Amino acid sequence: MDTKQIKAALNARAAEFVEWLLPAGRKQGDSWIVGSVCGETGKSLSVVVAGPRVGMFYDFATAAKKFLVKVAPDFAHDHVF
Repeated sequence: MDTKQIKAALNARAAEFVEWLLPAGRKQGDSWIVGSVCGETGKSLSVVVAGPRVGMFYDFATAAKKFLVKVAPDFAHDHVF
């Protein structure tokens, strides 16, 4: 599986993935909103889980803007795949 295929597979299940990974968050429109990559409640981090920007990750505390596939390993450290 190449990076493009992994990205497509992750984006297809983005909502399910971030809800599992960051359960303290909540869905707001097309995004999953949570406090940070550590998973606390709040509004500083947003992951687009539907629509044309699906898979985009925004951390408003650090101004980071990346694709979910690139940051998933950073905040999946406590989860077993």
